[in-house]
Amino acid sequence: MSTFDLINYLGSPQLVPQAVGTLRDIQLASTKILLEVDRVCKEHNLNYFVIDGTLLGAVRHKGFIPWDDDIDIAMPRADYERFLTLFNQVTEMPFLEAQLYTHSNGLWNLMKVVHKNLACAYVDIFPVDFRYDNLSLEEKKAFTLELQHALTEHIKTQSQWPSIAAYHESLKQVRDRIVPNLTPKDGIKPTVFLGLDFYHNYAKYSVFDYGDIFPLMPIEFEGHLINGVHDPDMVLTYIYGDYMRLPQTTHLHTIIDQITVEEMVKLKQFLRH
Repeated sequence: MSTFDLINYLGSPQLVPQAVGTLRDIQLASTKILLEVDRVCKEHNLNYFVIDGTLLGAVRHKGFIPWDDDIDIAMPRADYERFLTLFNQVTEMPFLEAQLYTHSNGLWNLMKVVHKNLACAYVDIFPVDFRYDNLSLEEKKAFTLELQHALTEHIKTQSQWPSIAAYHESLKQVRDRIVPNLTPKDGIKPTVFLGLDFYHNYAKYSVFDYGDIFPLMPIEFEGHLINGVHDPDMVLTYIYGDYMRLPQTTHLHTIIDQITVEEMVKLKQFLRH
Protein backbone atom coordinates (compact mmCIF):
# COMPACT_ATOMS: atom_id res chain seq x y z
CA MET A 1 0.00 0.00 0.00
CA SER A 2 1.41 3.39 -0.98
CA THR A 3 1.72 6.31 1.44
CA PHE A 4 -1.12 8.02 -0.46
CA ASP A 5 -3.40 5.00 0.06
CA LEU A 6 -2.42 4.67 3.71
CA ILE A 7 -3.23 8.32 4.43
CA ASN A 8 -6.65 7.80 2.83
CA TYR A 9 -7.43 4.94 5.16
CA LEU A 10 -6.37 7.00 8.18
CA GLY A 11 -9.24 9.42 7.64
CA SER A 12 -7.71 12.39 5.88
CA PRO A 13 -10.51 12.97 3.30
CA GLN A 14 -12.51 14.95 5.86
CA LEU A 15 -9.44 17.10 6.58
CA VAL A 16 -8.88 18.29 3.01
CA PRO A 17 -9.41 22.08 3.07
CA GLN A 18 -12.31 23.56 1.15
CA ALA A 19 -11.80 25.41 -2.11
CA VAL A 20 -10.90 29.09 -2.20
CA GLY A 21 -11.15 31.91 -4.74
CA THR A 22 -13.29 31.64 -7.85
CA LEU A 23 -13.86 27.90 -7.44
CA ARG A 24 -15.33 28.52 -4.00
CA ASP A 25 -17.54 31.30 -5.40
CA ILE A 26 -18.84 28.87 -8.04
CA GLN A 27 -19.61 26.30 -5.36
CA LEU A 28 -21.49 28.83 -3.24
CA ALA A 29 -23.41 30.17 -6.24
CA SER A 30 -24.50 26.65 -7.20
CA THR A 31 -25.50 26.04 -3.57
CA LYS A 32 -27.68 29.16 -3.71
CA ILE A 33 -29.42 27.74 -6.79
CA LEU A 34 -29.86 24.39 -5.02
CA LEU A 35 -31.57 26.10 -2.10
CA GLU A 36 -34.08 27.68 -4.48
CA VAL A 37 -34.69 24.26 -6.05
CA ASP A 38 -35.16 22.86 -2.53
CA ARG A 39 -37.67 25.60 -1.67
CA VAL A 40 -39.76 25.04 -4.78
CA CYS A 41 -39.76 21.27 -4.32
CA LYS A 42 -40.82 21.45 -0.69
CA GLU A 43 -43.53 24.03 -1.30
CA HIS A 44 -45.00 21.97 -4.15
CA ASN A 45 -44.53 18.45 -2.74
CA LEU A 46 -41.89 17.34 -5.22
CA ASN A 47 -39.25 14.78 -4.24
CA TYR A 48 -35.57 15.25 -4.99
CA PHE A 49 -32.38 13.95 -3.45
CA VAL A 50 -28.68 14.65 -3.86
CA ILE A 51 -26.79 11.97 -5.75
CA ASP A 52 -23.36 11.17 -7.17
CA GLY A 53 -20.58 13.63 -6.29
CA THR A 54 -22.90 15.89 -4.31
CA LEU A 55 -24.01 13.02 -2.07
CA LEU A 56 -20.37 11.98 -1.73
CA GLY A 57 -19.38 15.52 -0.78
CA ALA A 58 -22.17 15.74 1.79
CA VAL A 59 -21.05 12.51 3.45
CA ARG A 60 -17.29 12.95 3.18
CA HIS A 61 -16.92 16.74 3.47
CA LYS A 62 -20.36 18.01 4.66
CA GLY A 63 -20.45 20.08 1.49
CA PHE A 64 -18.69 20.22 -1.83
CA ILE A 65 -15.89 17.87 -2.63
CA PRO A 66 -13.13 20.51 -2.48
CA TRP A 67 -12.28 20.21 -6.19
CA ASP A 68 -15.88 19.79 -7.45
CA ASP A 69 -17.82 22.58 -9.16
CA ASP A 70 -21.34 21.29 -9.86
CA ILE A 71 -24.35 19.91 -7.97
CA ASP A 72 -26.14 16.68 -8.88
CA ILE A 73 -29.66 15.82 -7.74
CA ALA A 74 -32.20 13.24 -8.88
CA MET A 75 -35.99 13.23 -9.04
CA PRO A 76 -38.58 10.52 -9.64
CA ARG A 77 -39.69 10.83 -13.26
CA ALA A 78 -43.15 12.25 -12.47
CA ASP A 79 -41.67 14.97 -10.25
CA TYR A 80 -38.90 15.63 -12.79
CA GLU A 81 -41.40 16.30 -15.54
CA ARG A 82 -43.61 18.48 -13.37
CA PHE A 83 -40.63 20.45 -12.09
CA LEU A 84 -39.53 21.44 -15.61
CA THR A 85 -42.63 23.59 -16.13
CA LEU A 86 -43.40 24.50 -12.53
CA PHE A 87 -40.01 25.89 -11.55
CA ASN A 88 -39.98 28.56 -14.23
CA GLN A 89 -43.44 29.69 -13.14
CA VAL A 90 -42.88 29.92 -9.40
CA THR A 91 -39.19 30.64 -8.82
CA GLU A 92 -38.48 33.76 -6.80
CA MET A 93 -35.23 34.17 -8.75
CA PRO A 94 -36.34 35.14 -12.28
CA PHE A 95 -32.76 34.94 -13.56
CA LEU A 96 -32.89 31.16 -12.98
CA GLU A 97 -34.35 28.77 -15.53
CA ALA A 98 -35.02 25.03 -15.68
CA GLN A 99 -34.26 23.64 -19.13
CA LEU A 100 -33.67 20.31 -20.82
CA TYR A 101 -30.13 19.68 -22.00
CA THR A 102 -28.59 17.23 -24.46
CA HIS A 103 -24.87 17.09 -25.13
CA SER A 104 -23.81 16.79 -28.75
CA ASN A 105 -22.68 13.20 -28.05
CA GLY A 106 -26.29 12.21 -27.29
CA LEU A 107 -25.22 10.41 -24.11
CA TRP A 108 -25.73 13.13 -21.54
CA ASN A 109 -29.41 14.05 -21.32
CA LEU A 110 -30.73 15.74 -18.22
CA MET A 111 -32.37 18.87 -16.87
CA LYS A 112 -30.39 21.85 -15.65
CA VAL A 113 -31.36 24.78 -13.49
CA VAL A 114 -29.10 27.50 -14.80
CA HIS A 115 -28.36 31.12 -14.06
CA LYS A 116 -29.10 32.96 -17.29
CA ASN A 117 -26.07 35.23 -16.89
CA LEU A 118 -23.59 32.82 -15.26
CA ALA A 119 -22.58 29.77 -17.26
CA CYS A 120 -20.54 28.38 -14.38
CA ALA A 121 -23.38 28.18 -11.81
CA TYR A 122 -26.06 25.49 -12.18
CA VAL A 123 -27.69 22.38 -10.74
CA ASP A 124 -27.90 19.14 -12.74
CA ILE A 125 -31.08 17.06 -12.35
CA PHE A 126 -31.39 13.40 -13.37
CA PRO A 127 -34.63 11.43 -13.71
CA VAL A 128 -35.18 8.29 -11.66
CA ASP A 129 -37.42 5.42 -12.75
CA PHE A 130 -38.94 2.42 -10.96
CA ARG A 131 -39.00 -1.25 -11.89
CA TYR A 132 -41.44 -3.34 -9.87
CA ASP A 133 -39.43 -6.45 -9.12
CA ASN A 134 -36.53 -7.41 -6.89
CA LEU A 135 -33.08 -7.80 -8.39
CA SER A 136 -30.02 -9.65 -7.08
CA LEU A 137 -26.63 -7.95 -7.13
CA GLU A 138 -25.74 -9.77 -10.34
CA GLU A 139 -29.03 -8.73 -11.93
CA LYS A 140 -28.46 -5.10 -10.92
CA LYS A 141 -25.08 -5.14 -12.63
CA ALA A 142 -26.54 -6.68 -15.78
CA PHE A 143 -29.40 -4.17 -15.77
CA THR A 144 -26.95 -1.26 -15.37
CA LEU A 145 -25.06 -2.46 -18.43
CA GLU A 146 -28.31 -3.00 -20.34
CA LEU A 147 -29.36 0.60 -19.72
CA GLN A 148 -25.99 1.87 -20.90
CA HIS A 149 -26.09 -0.29 -24.01
CA ALA A 150 -29.63 0.84 -24.89
CA LEU A 151 -28.55 4.48 -24.77
CA THR A 152 -25.42 3.96 -26.84
CA GLU A 153 -27.54 2.23 -29.48
CA HIS A 154 -30.24 4.90 -29.40
CA ILE A 155 -27.85 7.79 -30.01
CA LYS A 156 -27.50 6.51 -33.58
CA THR A 157 -31.02 7.89 -34.15
CA GLN A 158 -30.35 11.29 -32.55
CA SER A 159 -30.46 13.21 -35.85
CA GLN A 160 -34.00 11.96 -36.48
CA TRP A 161 -35.48 13.98 -33.65
CA PRO A 162 -36.45 17.61 -34.38
CA SER A 163 -35.74 19.06 -30.93
CA ILE A 164 -34.09 18.36 -27.60
CA ALA A 165 -37.51 17.80 -26.04
CA ALA A 166 -38.40 15.23 -28.72
CA TYR A 167 -35.11 13.41 -28.18
CA HIS A 168 -35.73 13.28 -24.44
CA GLU A 169 -39.22 11.91 -25.08
CA SER A 170 -37.74 9.22 -27.32
CA LEU A 171 -35.57 8.05 -24.43
CA LYS A 172 -38.70 7.26 -22.43
CA GLN A 173 -39.91 5.18 -25.35
CA VAL A 174 -36.67 3.19 -25.23
CA ARG A 175 -37.15 2.67 -21.49
CA ASP A 176 -40.71 1.45 -22.03
CA ARG A 177 -39.51 -1.01 -24.67
CA ILE A 178 -36.60 -2.60 -22.82
CA VAL A 179 -37.46 -2.37 -19.11
CA PRO A 180 -39.95 -4.92 -17.72
CA ASN A 181 -42.39 -4.40 -14.86
CA LEU A 182 -42.75 -0.63 -14.99
CA THR A 183 -46.33 -0.83 -13.68
CA PRO A 184 -46.79 -0.78 -9.89
CA LYS A 185 -47.66 -4.11 -8.26
CA ASP A 186 -49.35 -4.56 -4.91
CA GLY A 187 -46.92 -5.56 -2.20
CA ILE A 188 -43.82 -5.02 -4.35
CA LYS A 189 -41.39 -2.26 -3.48
CA PRO A 190 -39.74 -1.18 -6.70
CA THR A 191 -36.13 -1.28 -7.70
CA VAL A 192 -34.95 2.32 -8.24
CA PHE A 193 -32.74 3.11 -11.20
CA LEU A 194 -31.19 6.24 -12.65
CA GLY A 195 -32.92 6.81 -15.98
CA LEU A 196 -31.11 5.60 -19.08
CA ASP A 197 -31.21 9.23 -20.29
CA PHE A 198 -27.71 9.87 -18.91
CA TYR A 199 -24.70 7.62 -19.38
CA HIS A 200 -23.37 7.36 -15.82
CA ASN A 201 -20.11 5.85 -16.99
CA TYR A 202 -18.36 6.47 -13.65
CA ALA A 203 -20.98 4.47 -11.70
CA LYS A 204 -20.36 0.82 -10.98
CA TYR A 205 -24.12 0.48 -10.47
CA SER A 206 -27.02 2.82 -11.25
CA VAL A 207 -29.63 0.48 -9.75
CA PHE A 208 -30.67 0.46 -6.08
CA ASP A 209 -33.09 -1.18 -3.69
CA TYR A 210 -36.05 1.02 -2.75
CA GLY A 211 -34.93 1.12 0.89
CA ASP A 212 -31.52 2.46 -0.13
CA ILE A 213 -33.20 5.63 -1.42
CA PHE A 214 -36.53 6.01 0.42
CA PRO A 215 -37.73 7.39 2.70
CA LEU A 216 -35.52 10.40 2.05
CA MET A 217 -33.46 11.71 4.95
CA PRO A 218 -32.04 15.18 5.61
CA ILE A 219 -28.31 15.57 5.09
CA GLU A 220 -25.99 18.50 5.76
CA PHE A 221 -24.53 20.28 2.76
CA GLU A 222 -22.63 23.57 3.05
CA GLY A 223 -24.36 24.36 6.35
CA HIS A 224 -27.89 23.59 5.10
CA LEU A 225 -30.13 20.56 5.49
CA ILE A 226 -31.22 19.23 2.12
CA ASN A 227 -32.70 15.94 0.89
CA GLY A 228 -30.45 12.91 1.01
CA VAL A 229 -31.04 9.22 0.42
CA HIS A 230 -32.06 6.87 3.20
CA ASP A 231 -28.82 4.85 3.19
CA PRO A 232 -26.02 7.00 1.75
CA ASP A 233 -23.35 4.45 2.68
CA MET A 234 -24.97 1.76 0.55
CA VAL A 235 -25.78 4.08 -2.37
CA LEU A 236 -22.25 5.48 -2.50
CA THR A 237 -20.77 2.00 -2.32
CA TYR A 238 -22.88 0.94 -5.29
CA ILE A 239 -21.75 3.98 -7.27
CA TYR A 240 -18.09 4.35 -6.33
CA GLY A 241 -16.99 1.29 -4.39
CA ASP A 242 -14.59 2.46 -1.63
CA TYR A 243 -15.91 6.01 -1.69
CA MET A 244 -13.94 7.33 1.30
CA ARG A 245 -10.66 7.05 -0.58
CA LEU A 246 -9.47 10.17 -2.40
CA PRO A 247 -9.11 9.80 -6.18
CA GLN A 248 -5.72 9.72 -7.87
CA THR A 249 -6.87 12.33 -10.41
CA THR A 250 -9.49 15.09 -10.37
CA HIS A 251 -11.22 17.27 -12.94
CA LEU A 252 -13.45 20.33 -13.08
CA HIS A 253 -16.42 20.94 -15.36
CA THR A 254 -15.46 24.61 -15.55
CA ILE A 255 -12.03 25.74 -16.70
CA ILE A 256 -11.30 28.32 -14.04
CA ASP A 257 -8.52 30.02 -16.03
CA GLN A 258 -11.02 30.81 -18.80
CA ILE A 259 -13.50 32.65 -16.57
CA THR A 260 -13.37 36.34 -17.35
CA VAL A 261 -13.12 39.10 -14.77
CA GLU A 262 -16.60 40.21 -15.83
CA GLU A 263 -18.06 36.80 -14.97
CA MET A 264 -16.19 36.77 -11.66
CA VAL A 265 -17.83 40.10 -10.82
CA LYS A 266 -21.29 38.78 -11.75
CA LEU A 267 -20.62 35.72 -9.63
CA LYS A 268 -19.81 37.83 -6.58
CA GLN A 269 -22.83 40.07 -7.19
CA PHE A 270 -25.10 37.02 -7.28
CA LEU A 271 -23.68 35.81 -3.96
CA ARG A 272 -24.19 39.19 -2.28
CA HIS A 273 -27.87 39.66 -3.21
